[in-house]
Amino acid sequence: MKKNIIIIIVAIILVGGGVVLFLFNQEREGFISEEPVNGQEEIDDDDVMPDEGEQIDPLAAEKSQLIIQARAFIERYGSYSLDSGYQNLQELLDQMSKKLTAEVLIKIEQGMEPGQDFFAFVTKIGSIELEEFIPGSQAIFTARVQQQEMRPGETNISYYTVDLSIIKEDGQWVVDEIEFKQ
Repeated sequence: MKKNIIIIIVAIILVGGGVVLFLFNQEREGFISEEPVNGQEEIDDDDVMPDEGEQIDPLAAEKSQLIIQARAFIERYGSYSLDSGYQNLQELLDQMSKKLTAEVLIKIEQGMEPGQDFFAFVTKIGSIELEEFIPGSQAIFTARVQQQEMRPGETNISYYTVDLSIIKEDGQWVVDEIEFKQ
C-alpha cells in the first residue's frame, strides 16, 4: 500500500512538472514573434554572411555603404522644424565637405525668420539611385522624396527629386552638394 502511494505521488509530480514545462514553453513561444517585425522579411544568415572562402566584393560593399549614407543624409537634411532651428544641419556637419560646410554655416548664422508660425518638415525617401560612381573619388545619387509640411491647421505633401554628390575628402566620404528640385 505504501508503495502504491509513493508511485501515485511520483506520477503526480511528473505530470505536474510536465504541465509546468508545457505552460512555460508556451509562454516563451508567445513572447517571441514568429512574424518579422514591421513587415520586413526575415534575413537568412546565408544571405548576410559570405561562406568561408567566399570573397566580399569591396566595390559592391562600398557602393552599398554610400547608398545607406546618402539615404540617411537626405532624410535628416530635409527634416526640421521651427522649434529645432537648424539642429538637423548642425548634426550633419561632420558628414559634409568643406565647401558644403561653409555654405551651411552661413545659412545657420542667418537663422530662421523671426515671428514665424510653427512649421515642420519631414522627408522620406521613396527611391534612390546611384547614377555615377568613381571608386575612391565620387558618387552621384538621384533620389525621389516625399516631404510632409506641417503648419497649424494644415498639412501639405510635396514630392521632390534630390541630387546628391558625395566625394572623398581627407580619406572620408562626405556630401559635397545637395539640391532639392520640384
